[in-house]
Amino acid sequence: MGKEVQPLQEYLKTVYRRLDVEEAVSGVEVVTAYKEIVGELISKLSQQMQYKQGCLYVTIASAALRQELSYKRQSLTEKINQKIGKDILKDVIFR
Repeated sequence: MGKEVQPLQEYLKTVYRRLDVEEAVSGVEVVTAYKEIVGELISKLSQQMQYKQGCLYVTIASAALRQELSYKRQSLTEKINQKIGKDILKDVIFR
C-alpha cells in the first residue's frame, strides 16, 4: 500500500495538466460562472462566449446592453474569479 492519498480535485488538476486541457477546462468554468452571475436573461442575450488566454470574449447584439455591461467589467471579472476559486480571468471583453 504505502501510496499517498490525494484529494480528487488535486488529482484532476494533475490529469488536466498532463493531458494539456487545463485551458479548455478553465474556459468552461469561466463561461459557466459568467452565466450564473449575469442571470438567465443576460445569458440568453449573450450570443457567443469564448475564453482565451485570460480573457472572456462575449458577443452581445444589443449596443445598449453591451455598453451597460462594459461599465461592470471589473466587477464581473472579480465575481467570476471568486466564483471559480481561481484568479485566472483578467478581463471581460464585450463585442
